[in-house]
Amino acid sequence: NRVDQLGLGLTDSDCKRVTNKIKNLADIRPLSLDDVDKLLRMYGQAMDTDSHHAILDSIDTPDQITGM
Repeated sequence: NRVDQLGLGLTDSDCKRVTNKIKNLADIRPLSLDDVDKLLRMYGQAMDTDSHHAILDSIDTPDQITGM
């Protein structure tokens, strides 16, 4: 899967949470692979500071991904 390809150490629970966010955002507009990768990387990096859940909660639209 994409998480493995990017070398991110996400748990199954984390993957499900991010996937759910991606699906919700894709309902607003299609996401590019770059958008998905950026979201996955931001989530993975935020795990270091235990702010990964806040990252997902702070994104309400796909445009917020490209603006980060």
